Formats: sequence, C-alpha cells, structure tokens
Amino acid sequence: MKNYIQYNAFQNKEVIIAIPALGERKEMYAALASILPEAHIVAIDLPGHNGQLDNDFSFQSYNNTIKEIMEYLKITKAHFLGNSIGAWIIQNFYTNYPDSVKSLTLLDGGYYFIGEYHPDDKAEIQLPIIERLEDLQEAINEEIRNMGNLSAENKEYLYNYFLHNFVEKNNVYYHHSDANALNDLSKAVEKIITV
Repeated sequence: MKNYIQYNAFQNKEVIIAIPALGERKEMYAALASILPEAHIVAIDLPGHNGQLDNDFSFQSYNNTIKEIMEYLKITKAHFLGNSIGAWIIQNFYTNYPDSVKSLTLLDGGYYFIGEYHPDDKAEIQLPIIERLEDLQEAINEEIRNMGNLSAENKEYLYNYFLHNFVEKNNVYYHHSDANALNDLSKAVEKIITV
C-alpha cells in the first residue's frame, strides 16, 4: 500500500483522511500537516496518480481502497478532507461507509462551473509532455509568479511540488497521472451530476 502517506502519525488526536484534486499528489497535504501538527493526516493518492498502477479507476474501487487503508492503520472513524474531485469522492465514501466518517470538509468541491458542464462533451483530458527541463522550470516559475505575492518559503515549496508532478523518462517529462485515470474519474463525477 504505497499510495498513502502519513503526517504526524504519532499523534493520538484526531485523524484526517485527505484526498487530493484530480492530477495532484498526496504530498500536496505536507504544508497542511506542518500547520496542524496535532492532527494525524493520512493523505491518499487518487488511482492512476503518482505512479500507481491501477486498472480500476471507479469511485467504488477507490472507496474500497480508502477503507482498506483505514483498516490497515486501525482507524475506525476519521474526519475527511477532499479537494476538488476529492470532495466528490469523500461524499461518495460517506454514502458507502457512513459509520467511518466523523465529518466532511469539501474544498472547491463544485468541480464544474455553472454553465460549463455539457453531458454531450466528449473531450478528453490531455496531459502535458515537456521535452526540456528548462521549459518545465520556466512554466512552473511563471505559474508561481501568477499566484501573487508569496513568501520565498511558499515559492520554494510550490516550485518543488509542481516539479515533482512530472516524471522524467528518456529526457522527456511526463505528468505523473495516467490520462485514463483522469478521464475515468471525471466521467464518474459526470454520472453523479446526471443522476
């Protein structure tokens, strides 16, 4: 079970299960863990993310994975935090395992903006492929500059986080996510919206 990471694991206080946004990694919660040292945070990668070799990208399969990790770590009940698609996932987890949930915190959980969702849209998510490290570094630096007035510490944290969203293979940089996973997870949200 390499698809999760624990922060502040030796705390006997509250446990937070944290689910990242589509295309993000579990490590995005490192900064939160540093400002909440009293909370035991278990951050779990989405299927097909961060090198996970999943074949089933359904919400149900992922719910089962979350439950298995909780059982492995002997966590009977936790607070759940979900960012973007993670907010949809934790709501779906609650539907299936309500006795395992103390609370839900939804961050940017709308996923679609009003007027932007079209059920007939067949567009697929495409992941970037970058051929030069210098181009990747420049794109990251530009993204950070567009975020406004950040401290040097936050800029460094974000730079390293974004840089590690890409994996180098044969001198080419690929996004860490599997495109099939991103598209299947998005379609799972579409099914919830249209129900």
